[in-house]
Amino acid sequence: MRTPFPRGAFNNPIIGVVSETLHYRECLVKVLKDQLGLAALDLGGGGPDSIRRLVHDRPDLVLVDLRPAYLEPFIRHAHADLPSLLLIAVGVREEEGDLLALFEAGMAGFVPLGSPLADVFGAIRAALRGELHCPPQIVAALARRLAEVGRKRHPGAAHVTPREEQVMRFLGEGLTNKEIATLLSVEASTIKNHVHSILQKLSIGKRSEIATTAGGARSGPRIVRLRPHARG
Repeated sequence: MRTPFPRGAFNNPIIGVVSETLHYRECLVKVLKDQLGLAALDLGGGGPDSIRRLVHDRPDLVLVDLRPAYLEPFIRHAHADLPSLLLIAVGVREEEGDLLALFEAGMAGFVPLGSPLADVFGAIRAALRGELHCPPQIVAALARRLAEVGRKRHPGAAHVTPREEQVMRFLGEGLTNKEIATLLSVEASTIKNHVHSILQKLSIGKRSEIATTAGGARSGPRIVRLRPHARG
């Protein structure tokens, strides 16, 4: 029995599967077709032929299940050839360093080792909606890495104070000055001054360009809104 699959902005999304294990690959393709009613493609075991199939068939999203030594190079290569392709790593360990390297290579989402099939479906849905579900500690690590990149791109960012970094993270979550002021127990005018200082230091014109997100102290998975995907 098929489970309805909301397509959102996608019109009949095409899902590819890359795995060294043939029977796993075949089963996942069958499940995607039978249970979700999706167009699913077997893209092989992750070698050069898989990259050629990717470029030829141009799926919207690819589930990648490879050993660590092959996973990052494959994602990096696939992302370089098809920058708009959504790549989800399946069966990975939630090690901060490893996940950051995969995100930098072009990964759009991941499914931790030991997760049920329902989590694979959830990761697909989230990626097609332009979202990423992450544990708080991984979101915090991504925020730190984004801040490092921002400092390299904008020399003034090296002078951003710890409080300004905190405000930047709240801005990345879409909070208003008043909401941030309440959380930090300060006046809204103080937050307004922080925002003005941040904009000057980063040499940007408006608060919506402050592209950082927060780990925060809240428990449970966080949702990060990604840029809309354009099928290339």
